[in-house]
Amino acid sequence: MRSIIKGWRDYIRDHNGKVPPISIKVNNTGSSCHDRAEWPTIIGKYLPDKNLQNCKFDAASSTVKIMPGSIMQCPAAKPWRNGSTSPYVVDYGMNHMADNIKTFKDIENPHELIVFIDSRNSYAGPVWGYNYIQFRHSNGVNVAYADGHVDWKSKAELPNDEKLPIWAPQSSPTHKVCLELENQVIGLPITTQLVVGTIVKPTYISKGKGLTARVEDIPELNGKALVVGDNSELLNQNIAFSIDSVKSGKYEIMFDYFPIKNGNNHIAVFDLRNSVSQKIFKLSMHKNRTDLSIRMNGKEQLFTNVINSDKTTNFNLFVDFDKWDYQLLVNGKKLVNGELGSVNDHNLRGMIFSIPGTSEFAIKNLIANRIK
Repeated sequence: MRSIIKGWRDYIRDHNGKVPPISIKVNNTGSSCHDRAEWPTIIGKYLPDKNLQNCKFDAASSTVKIMPGSIMQCPAAKPWRNGSTSPYVVDYGMNHMADNIKTFKDIENPHELIVFIDSRNSYAGPVWGYNYIQFRHSNGVNVAYADGHVDWKSKAELPNDEKLPIWAPQSSPTHKVCLELENQVIGLPITTQLVVGTIVKPTYISKGKGLTARVEDIPELNGKALVVGDNSELLNQNIAFSIDSVKSGKYEIMFDYFPIKNGNNHIAVFDLRNSVSQKIFKLSMHKNRTDLSIRMNGKEQLFTNVINSDKTTNFNLFVDFDKWDYQLLVNGKKLVNGELGSVNDHNLRGMIFSIPGTSEFAIKNLIANRIK
């Protein structure tokens, strides 16, 4: 078991962090058994087994013979056919839940995620794979974890629950937003809750029938940008970029902004909200296209001639959750700093762009992430 998990990790090392799949398709004979190469073949190069070491990575599974004395045989298991050619007849199974992992860095719990376990099949794990597990070591099993260590576990310690971290790779909270528009079609309306980032969490959440969102080529922003508008004359139409709650450390938000159409009031409002939708920061772009204001704790600060009316304006907002304060840079220069909103729950859950009236604006290069 130790040699197998070492081989699995050595494969990852040599493939730029990519996790080996349970199997790959190599033939098209119509036989599920002979059309796939299983994991012993895929990581065979890294195992102390000459027969497996001589297998090509893309070799058909039907050509792989597991001979007596193979590393794929467990001494405590029942003896099996000499020279078995079935890719499934091995004494150790890979957790089928691990087949969903693309890269090792996607695993946030390598110390508790089971990769290999005593089995009667090359597959094992919760739900349908649970019956393959063989409790043949003093009514328990040997298991190998993603971090490389091996342990013994009783059946009581291995519940058949696919949600448990022993079976399911855990991912870190999603604190990042990255607005990517290159693959979006120009002029095509963007629908509610369309995923736009590199991760699943950041979504457009439109409220109200008057809100419009589309990708357009904006010369002032040097390419594709997200154009947001409202034709309904209703207040507080908005789109939100949601993240998992951030409660500590420092966080940076940056975006490029360009005003397109003046509204009845402000052109756009950008605010930060906590997990119960309380505002902890509010920035308003005025309808004269050059002024902005910041409203915090019932007080408003006005800054004139800050926004570029005919070209890009870059905003950088730094939030310190430990000190509960902020610093705003406009076009690379510090504009203002101060205390965040007086709320009970000190955290960040969403970034909101609001449309106060019949206005229209464009944003680009929206990136938000923890920096410390």
